[in-house]
Amino acid sequence: MISEHQLRTVIYNEWRQEHSVSAATANINNIFGGGTVSPWAVNRWFNRFVLEDTELRRQLAALTSTTVNDDELLRCVKANPEASTRECAAILGCCQRTIVTHPDNLGCCRVMVRWIPPRRQIREETATQPRPDLHSRKHLLSVWCDAKGPIYYELLPAGRTVTASVYIDKLEKWLMQFEKNI
Repeated sequence: MISEHQLRTVIYNEWRQEHSVSAATANINNIFGGGTVSPWAVNRWFNRFVLEDTELRRQLAALTSTTVNDDELLRCVKANPEASTRECAAILGCCQRTIVTHPDNLGCCRVMVRWIPPRRQIREETATQPRPDLHSRKHLLSVWCDAKGPIYYELLPAGRTVTASVYIDKLEKWLMQFEKNI
C-alpha cells in the first residue's frame, strides 16, 4: 500500500512530466492498482502545483478545539441569538464545524438567522389527552319512506356498529311496520 506522501510525490512527478489529469490518473491506477487515486484528487493536486504550492506533506489544521462546553454554548446562543456559527466559534475558541454540529446534540436549531434553544420545560408540561373515540359520536338514522311519506324510522344507539345482522333486524322491523300500514 502506498502512503499519502508517496502518492503525492508520484502525482507531482506526473505533473512535472506535463501529463493530463486523466492520463496521470490512469498511469497511477495502472501501477498501484485500480482506485488508488481519483481524477478529482489528481486535479486538486495539479492545481496546487500550478500555484507553486509544492509542499507534499499534509498541513496540520489550526489547533482549534473540537469540543465545547454545553453551558458555554447555550450561554453564547442566548446572549446573541443572531450570532453566526463563525462568531460563536471565535467567542468559544473552537472550530466552526463544532458549532454547526453541536447544537443538534443539545436540541437547539438555527431557524433563518436565529438560534432557537431547546424547550424542555414545554415538553415536560404538556400532558397527553386521549382523543375521543371516532365512532362514539356517530349515530345512524334509518328512515324508510314511500310516496306518501316516512313509513318507519329508527335511531341506532351511539357507538353501535352497523353489521349485517343489525341491518337485517332493521329490515324486518320495517317490514312489520309496512304490513301494519297496508
